[in-house]
Amino acid sequence: MMRILIVDDTRSIHSYTKCLLDKCGLTNTVDAYNGKEALDLLRSDDSFSVVLLDWEMPILDGYQTLQEIRKFNSRLPIIIVTTKNSVENIQQMHTYSVNQ
Repeated sequence: MMRILIVDDTRSIHSYTKCLLDKCGLTNTVDAYNGKEALDLLRSDDSFSVVLLDWEMPILDGYQTLQEIRKFNSRLPIIIVTTKNSVENIQQMHTYSVNQ
């Protein structure tokens, strides 16, 4: 069964995402509200199938969280969810992805 970690600091995004996933039959989700919570969960539990990761969050943003996840799990699929679409943001993510 697919297990999904939703990482976002906005509770309404969690609710909306869970509703969408539920309609697809994907009901096994876990919530984290910042990058540190996500890292703690991922370090203690390797059963996640995918991470939906917000870019803008307190404590650790999505980019920092992604970098930390890749230090101990290079194969976990991560989908970045963001409204940030500037050329600089896209280049930053692309540069990191290519160098991994």
